[in-house]
Amino acid sequence: METIFKILNTFLVLSMLTACQTMPQRVADLDIEDAHSGGALIRFDQSNQTLASGGWEGLIKLRALPDGKVIHAWQAHDDSVNGIVFIKQGKHIISAGYDGHLKHWARHGYLVKQRLLSSPITDMLLDESKGLVMTAHADGSVQRHRLSDFKPLKHYQVHKGAVRALTWHSKTQQLASSGHDGRIVIIDRNDNSRQLPSPATDAWSLAFTPDGTYLFGSGWFDLFSWQLKSGKLSVIDTPHRGIIKEIQFAQQGQVLATISRQTDSSVYYLEPFTGKIVKIFQRHELCGEHIRVSPNGRYLASSSDDASLRVWDLNSDKQ
Repeated sequence: METIFKILNTFLVLSMLTACQTMPQRVADLDIEDAHSGGALIRFDQSNQTLASGGWEGLIKLRALPDGKVIHAWQAHDDSVNGIVFIKQGKHIISAGYDGHLKHWARHGYLVKQRLLSSPITDMLLDESKGLVMTAHADGSVQRHRLSDFKPLKHYQVHKGAVRALTWHSKTQQLASSGHDGRIVIIDRNDNSRQLPSPATDAWSLAFTPDGTYLFGSGWFDLFSWQLKSGKLSVIDTPHRGIIKEIQFAQQGQVLATISRQTDSSVYYLEPFTGKIVKIFQRHELCGEHIRVSPNGRYLASSSDDASLRVWDLNSDKQ
């Protein structure tokens, strides 16, 4: 059975590559080797001039764009960095780690404050305008904290096993989570929770459409979309032939930036509701890890288990 699976997978990958031969691959403008000890979380600041990365080894590094030069680096956590967000116009950073710590840093790495939470943190996001930090945990909980002092506000026990991903829609104040238990849970502004239909495979990443009417997720080979009013689940085939590890909407929601791992390491812009390729980017040598588009849409960055970071300046004419 294993041999048959390998043969079938090889056929699928070759078919995908053949189908994509007519579309040029966009070569990275920056290809940074040994950026971390392995895969790294990546985030841009609000000015689109700095790329932050957090590695398995707990380091945070800030790089100037477009040259990629390291401007600050420090040991932020004792385990993997699972959350980075710039605040205060990029002058400060909130980070979260699997060591269970939520930390507030000045941009150059000075620790302003920290709080040790009840369980290892698997994901983190925040809404600076509302003064909220949301964290996902290995014990299956999702928690809300006050941004100013990390005071706990809410504790939701929504999953059995670790939470894989969080996403937040600020205007509608909807918080969504996915877990190792296969559950997809929405928590509304009134703290009411509901479970959406579970897809066939776990959702490794989640993203709301800009208008907040759909929730998207990603799993093995496929994208998932839930129409939030009805709860209807749709499964969308893609050219990825592995786990789609992370997704992010770009171009006002017209495309999804995606990266995959396991038997695939491709980086694409896809049409969200069809899964069709819009643009192909240079693939990684090993499993893809994270992907991010800068706030102004100029830069695309990706990371991989091969410890590399790649950055594309989408305003340039380089192919």
